[in-house]
Amino acid sequence: LGLIDLQANDLLKEKHRKGKFVEFYRCLPDDEFSHLKKFASGMVSVFGTTYACEETFSKTM
Repeated sequence: LGLIDLQANDLLKEKHRKGKFVEFYRCLPDDEFSHLKKFASGMVSVFGTTYACEETFSKTM
């Protein structure tokens, strides 16, 4: 249900478009999106170095 709530929330969708991946998931309320935040945390732990590399590379261009 959290994903449906996220898709229906225009403010959060705009934050997602403007922000960085990690910062976006940090701003989500724990009580409403705990499962989604846990999933995102797992993805960051698996792909964290790739994400950091891409962020650094995109800033240099």
